[in-house]
Amino acid sequence: MSPASAAPARRALRFFEATIVKKAVMAVTGLVLFAFVTGHLIGNLQVFLGPDRLNAYAAFLKSNLEILWGVRTILLVCVVAHIVVTIQLAQLKTQARPVSYAKKDNAHSSVASRTMYYTGPMIAAFVVYHLLHLTLGTVHPDFRSTRSMPT
Repeated sequence: MSPASAAPARRALRFFEATIVKKAVMAVTGLVLFAFVTGHLIGNLQVFLGPDRLNAYAAFLKSNLEILWGVRTILLVCVVAHIVVTIQLAQLKTQARPVSYAKKDNAHSSVASRTMYYTGPMIAAFVVYHLLHLTLGTVHPDFRSTRSMPT
């Protein structure tokens, strides 16, 4: 690579080193993940509209594998980016102030913002369990649908 062609690559890398860009990535990926959870909830709430409606929704998902795998890919990219940027921002925060305050005043922060380092991994653990249980079927492998059981 010539020095002239390496300059744009270095500039792009410097762009992604900026804290504001990292925070923007956190915001965008967080919004994508929130939108998915909302859509997932709306889809699953169809259980209250009767089995035919829920089965139609499931059939729609299974018949559109391109959409399903496209969404899964976007979600995976967003989750990885969200976690990586979280770790990077936490390291920058520690480097900026390696010694904690003598008296910490949380007047300008909410409980939710102060506990994100704990609730994020808890949500991640739930998502892993949820996928292992309901998508891959490895957590509860002996599950049998009542529809397929002989009467």
